[in-house]
Amino acid sequence: MKLSQYASNYNPNYLKYVIFTLKMDNNGPNTANNVTISHLLNHNHLKWISDEGKGSYNHITGIWSVQTIENGTNINLHVVAQIIASNINITSNAIYKSGLNIDPNISNNMTSTTLKIPPSADISITQSASNYNPKNFHNIYIKIKVKNQGHNDAQNLTINSGLNPDLLKYISCYGNGNYNPKTGIWT
Repeated sequence: MKLSQYASNYNPNYLKYVIFTLKMDNNGPNTANNVTISHLLNHNHLKWISDEGKGSYNHITGIWSVQTIENGTNINLHVVAQIIASNINITSNAIYKSGLNIDPNISNNMTSTTLKIPPSADISITQSASNYNPKNFHNIYIKIKVKNQGHNDAQNLTINSGLNPDLLKYISCYGNGNYNPKTGIWT
């Protein structure tokens, strides 16, 4: 018996889906019976969505059970999971646990796959004005508020205020970062 594992994406982003494919090869010499494989998802970082393959998979216990695997054939299990953590490495282990037949080569009965999840920020921007119907040559105050509702710090943000320097005369600004009145860019 030989167990291998692959991922559809080794660098998925937060809240994206990844498909783990487990492949069990029976290299003989006999049919393997009552095969049990353990592939437990880390429920702190991955949310089970679905699975498909020969036999049955219990996503709560992580046990994949298959009645028979014929000599010289292989079977696959596809497990779809959603990434629910960010800025972390997630290792997925799979282990051939048992079967009725003796496996003379146990060195290929375990496999690991590591996903590298990048940091995740969720930026919202609101812009408001002190007066939405100003008269010519009256001062108005424009407030731009940026909020990060993500799991990690947002870094190196560039925000285009959308303010037209041909229509508005810049007087001053205060707050975090730097504002360029000629481009309308806030960094």
